[in-house]
Amino acid sequence: MNDDAQAPDVWKRWVETGNVAQWPTGETLDHSGRVRRYETSETVVSNAFREETFDRYGHACTMTGIREDDLLDLAHILPRSQHPDLAEHPENVLVLNSLHHRAFDAALFTIDSNHRIRTSPSFNPAHPFLRETILERTGEQLTLPPNVQVRPSFLEELNTGLSWL
Repeated sequence: MNDDAQAPDVWKRWVETGNVAQWPTGETLDHSGRVRRYETSETVVSNAFREETFDRYGHACTMTGIREDDLLDLAHILPRSQHPDLAEHPENVLVLNSLHHRAFDAALFTIDSNHRIRTSPSFNPAHPFLRETILERTGEQLTLPPNVQVRPSFLEELNTGLSWL
């Protein structure tokens, strides 16, 4: 049911050979117990942008309505790592709880340009919360707060890269 075709090369090599390597560098890991450190630069968003976005979304998850700020994330439609210029673009973010943000980033579900929930055919969650809030809502149109705009072209660009859509 799961397809490794989209998996990182280090994963494929581990499955085929059993050799463990560090992602994303591909460096063979030292089995002596030494700790390696891998650092990347990250495009961060300002606290002001985060607060403005939370305010626009009514401090609630787009998918579930969860209203616990400590559990809410800014989910970028086009990733900050690939589009740092859009990191603080108000039409490139959704507010999602941490679990749904992770599922969105893993392409287990997406939102189309008409704001309908689309779910990967391989997504078969065992937990009822994920079944109820994602799988059983496939095709449902999300209602965004009145002052929220999500740019359709951002959603289209994201979804063009999804093999299952």
